[in-house]
Amino acid sequence: MDRDGDFNFTLLMFGVSALGAFALVNNVARGWSVTSSVIAATVAVAYLGGGIFVVREHRREDAFRQWLFSHAHAIWAEGVEYQGVLVRPDTELVTFPIGVSMLILRFRQPSCPELAEGPNAKRGRLGAMLTTGTAGWWSLFGVLATPLELFVAARGGARITVNEYMEQLAKDGVTSRWRQRGDLH
Repeated sequence: MDRDGDFNFTLLMFGVSALGAFALVNNVARGWSVTSSVIAATVAVAYLGGGIFVVREHRREDAFRQWLFSHAHAIWAEGVEYQGVLVRPDTELVTFPIGVSMLILRFRQPSCPELAEGPNAKRGRLGAMLTTGTAGWWSLFGVLATPLELFVAARGGARITVNEYMEQLAKDGVTSRWRQRGDLH
């Protein structure tokens, strides 16, 4: 699981939002056209909203990982309830692709894993689709990749079991999107 680009991903979102806000202020101060001001405002709001969604996804995934590892023995033994769903090693998780582009940069990452039968799966899909749909198109590669990412999300995302997810985390030694450690082995 590659988490090296996560900080860059979030930095791009907030950086583009700041540039859009600067362009908006500059357009208004110089009396430029309303159309360019609307475009600058749209870009600023879209990337700011996407950046906030991505940061919230990071925090939710960190909390979910901590919950998984703190309940690992119970999950393997008899299962543990989480968000009203009994979590066992064969419980399915679902992730949705999030893609963000700007000029020549293109970043892609999965959303926070959600219980496929849990209450937050639809919210995760909606957030990933809105972020990708508004911020994914703004590069040449983004024009090609964004429809595919939206198609994957619309078809239900990528599925993985709790067992496969925990094995991948233990193998990579990832405890947070912001840092990697080898303390899970």
